Amino acid sequence: INGRLGSELGSALHASFISFLIGTLLLVLIVIIQEGFTHGRRADARPRQGQAASEPAPSATAAFMNRLAVIGASPWWFWIGGLIGATYVFGNAFLAPVLGTGLTVIIVLFGQICGGLTVDQFGLLRASKRRVTGIQIVGAAILLAGIIAIRLF
Repeated sequence: INGRLGSELGSALHASFISFLIGTLLLVLIVIIQEGFTHGRRADARPRQGQAASEPAPSATAAFMNRLAVIGASPWWFWIGGLIGATYVFGNAFLAPVLGTGLTVIIVLFGQICGGLTVDQFGLLRASKRRVTGIQIVGAAILLAGIIAIRLF
């Protein structure tokens, strides 16, 4: 869809912007709906673990500050997810009209598989180390051969 939109608009950047704008608006709508459904239940909610039954529920400000504290304690790589997502959407919108949708999707899958194997092999991003097996390498090589075959023929 992003590739087709990029072709129609003549700009992968504009296609990426529209994609993220629609996604953002949908997320805002989901949060509003979710907060609307859960807001009425919060007043009579059971106390949290460690909170006495007679203690009042935390105020909206305190709840917001608690959320900020959790966000602030997140690992550094949590913060680059948006940048990675934007690069992914832009790359698809840019490459699909140039290479074709099939080749673009296969290249993205190849990159994801190689990235996953690298994370597993070296235990990156706090993942537990798992030795990459020969069959996984063969699978990635077959996918690479498919990319080459698509490009040649």
